[in-house]
This record gives sequence, C-alpha cells and structure tokens, in this order.
Amino acid sequence: MSRHSVATRRATSELCAYCSQPAETRDHVIPACFFPDPLPKDLITVPCCLKCNREFSFDDVWARNVINMRQDVAIQPRLDGVRKKMFANLAKPRSRKLNAMLVRLTQRRTVRLPSGLILPGQYVVNVDRQRLLRWCQRVLRGLYHHEHGYPMTPDLVTTVGFGEDHSEFVTECVSWLQPRLLRRAGDGIVAYKWVACPDMPEASVWCLEFYRCMVLLGFVHRPITTRNGARQSHEVDPKTDARVVRRPREGSDPPRD
Repeated sequence: MSRHSVATRRATSELCAYCSQPAETRDHVIPACFFPDPLPKDLITVPCCLKCNREFSFDDVWARNVINMRQDVAIQPRLDGVRKKMFANLAKPRSRKLNAMLVRLTQRRTVRLPSGLILPGQYVVNVDRQRLLRWCQRVLRGLYHHEHGYPMTPDLVTTVGFGEDHSEFVTECVSWLQPRLLRRAGDGIVAYKWVACPDMPEASVWCLEFYRCMVLLGFVHRPITTRNGARQSHEVDPKTDARVVRRPREGSDPPRD
C-alpha cells in the first residue's frame, strides 16, 4: 500500500481539523509551498476533508507570496529556494489573475526604515491584512488540532493580530508566553508556542512566527454573551492591532471565525 493510501485511510477515521466533518486526506498546516525543496521531514499535517483542502490552496499560495515580499524576509539567502518556487508559479498561465491583482496593489511610495533612513520611490504592495489574518486563523485551527488531537469545539472562536503593537492586553499575553519554548517546524522556517490563559482554562494564547521575522498573536476563546443574548467577540483592530470588543447589530447573525 502506498504512503498516500495509508495516510488517506488513517484520516478517514478522524474529523477535519477545520470544519469537523469526516476527514478524507491530510493537510499541511503550514503549506508545503512555504518551504524550499527538498521539503523538510518535520512538516505538520492534520486530518482534513477534500472540500477544505481544495478551498485553501489558492490562499496558501497568496499568503506565501505576500509574506515573501516583506523586506526582512526577501533579504534572507536561505529562502532563495522558496522565491524560486514563487516566481515559477507566477510564470504559469493559470496565475494571470494573481499577477493582475499584485500589479493592481503595487504602488511607488517613500519608505521610512526603523533606523530612520528614508528611501524614496520604492515599490510596495498594499496587502489585504484581513485576508492574511483569516488565513492565519486557519493555521491556528490546524495547530490547535495538532496540539490537542481533536478539532476546536463549536463554542470556541479564533482571533489573530499582528504582534507589533505594545498595548496592555498584548503585553500581558506576551508575559504568559515568555516561559514557553518555541516549537519549530520545517527546519525552523516556522515556529509557534502557546499557553492556556490563567483565568480561562478553555482559552489559550498563541504566538506564530514565519521566517523568523513575521510574528502574530492568536487567541482561542469563547465569545462573550451579553444579558440580552447577543454575542461579543474579542477582535484585533486591523489598523491599531489593539484588542477591541465588537458587538453585532441586533438581528445580525453571530460572528463567525
């Protein structure tokens, strides 16, 4: 029996890590396209249904491309193999739609580096932050299954935000994570760590790191229910990355992940 057949047979007795439907295959939590060839042997996989596996493929390639456009990622020589795969994929006829979108989002701007150096006329890509955060939420669900051995229960939601701000809430979460060691995968290209919240055992805080540069904070928690039955969800503001509490309008559906 082939290795793929064994993996498929094992997955059929489990539930999909993302939608909790019966699994039919296995999915790379961090997509294989994020790594240079030959692929590392320690990639994380979880049970997955075919529907979720197929729906995620385009977002996986898109996320790989936008993260590799970061300046602190693009200067890493060890990632040349990843960029070679990226450019080969962009050269394919089926990538015309993706190429057109990247061109449309590319602008020339004056860039100020953290050191204070000003670089005029630099090409930058306006990334859809909300789409990137939604993709990271999917990664968080996969890691949750990998660590616990089962999918997230329906009463839990995920929230992800960039870990670049220093709000009081984020600082407190970072203090919980500090004693934990990073768990690296894919020859150290990605890493993560997590801890259960001290005052809410069912909730947890996660730190995700890509290419040793891009850091995100993730939260697994239950929505807050108000007296009138409306659900509130702790989210991260896309502009300030600070935690805010958003309440749905009366009559609206409960917030989804």
